[in-house]
Amino acid sequence: MARFRSQAKMQYYPTPPPIAQAIARSLTRSGPGMIRAIDPACGEGTALCLATGSLGDPVERYGIELNQERAQAARGVLTRVLRADIRSTRVANNAFGLLFLNPPYDFDVPALDEGAQRLELSFLQAAVRYLAVGGVLVYLIPDRRLPSKIANVLTYHFERIQVFRFPGETYNLYQQIVVFAVRKATPFRDDEALRTVRLIGARTITPPDLPGQVEPAYSVPTSRRVANLLFQNLSVDPQDLVQELERHGLTQVVFRRLHPEGAAYRMRPIMPLRRGHLALVLASGHLNNALVEDPRTGDRLLVKGRTEKDTLRLEEQEDDGGKTITERDILKIVITALDLRSGELQTMQ
Repeated sequence: MARFRSQAKMQYYPTPPPIAQAIARSLTRSGPGMIRAIDPACGEGTALCLATGSLGDPVERYGIELNQERAQAARGVLTRVLRADIRSTRVANNAFGLLFLNPPYDFDVPALDEGAQRLELSFLQAAVRYLAVGGVLVYLIPDRRLPSKIANVLTYHFERIQVFRFPGETYNLYQQIVVFAVRKATPFRDDEALRTVRLIGARTITPPDLPGQVEPAYSVPTSRRVANLLFQNLSVDPQDLVQELERHGLTQVVFRRLHPEGAAYRMRPIMPLRRGHLALVLASGHLNNALVEDPRTGDRLLVKGRTEKDTLRLEEQEDDGGKTITERDILKIVITALDLRSGELQTMQ
C-alpha cells in the first residue's frame, strides 16, 4: 500500500527544511568564484536553494523536474530548470561542484519484473558524471535502499563518505539518511569503505543523527564560467521553445511562416491556379472565412472548406460466380459558400 501512495504523489518527498538547513551549514565554498550546483529531482527548487544558502555568491542552481507544476515553480527560484526525466536530458560532464540528490523512491519501470531497477540507483548512476573531481555529493535516501549496488557505486566513485540519519521524529517517517561524499580523481574499489556502507544498509551499523553542522565542513569547489553550458532536454518542451524564440528574436519570423496571410506581403503563385488547386487551398482551411468577389457579377461569397472521408465500395465478379467486395477510403473536398447578397448557402463537393 505504501508503494501505491508513493506513486500517487509521483514519489515526491520534499526534503524537510531543517534537514536542508543543516546540510547548508555543513557546506562551505573552496574560494572565490562561481559555484555551480545541480538537483536532478529538484521538485519546486526549495531544497537546493536552502542547501546552498550558506555558500554565498555567485551560485548558479540547476534543476531537473518531471512534474510540470513543480518545474514551473522551480523556474522562479533556480537559474535553469528542465522539465524532463533525467534520462531524456543532456548535461555537461564534470561541470558542477555540488550534486544534491533526493531521487524518487520507487522502481524505474511500472511492473516489478526482473529487469526493474531502483530509481535511487539509476539517478545516482546517471548523475555521478555531472560532478567535477573534488565535487560534493549530498545524497538522501531511505536507509533500507542502501544495498550492495548503491554501496558499490558510492565507494568506487567517492571518498570521505559519511552517513547520517535524519534526527529525531523526522527519521521515523521514512527512515531516511543523508550521505556526504567527495568525488575521487580516479575511481577505485575501496573494500573497507564498501564493507562499512554495506553494514549500514543492512542496519547492522546505526549511523549517527545528522548534527546541526557537520565538522569539518565539506568544501564545494568553484567552476569555471561557460558561455553555453550543455543543459538540454532531448524532447522539446513547448514552453522552453517559446522562451528560446523570444530570446533570439525569432517569434515574428516563425509567426509569419506559420501565418503568411498576416504578413505585410501577399504571396502570388507563378501560374494561375486550376480548379483542383483552388479546391485544395479551400479545403486546407487556408481561406476559411475569406470573402471572395466575382468581378463579373459583383457577388460576394463567404467561403469555408473541409475534407470528409467516405468509403467507396467496389464489387468484382469472379469466374466461379462469386463476388469480391473491396472497400476503399477516399477523401472528399467539401466547400461551403454563403452568398452575402441573397443569403443562399451552397455546398460543393
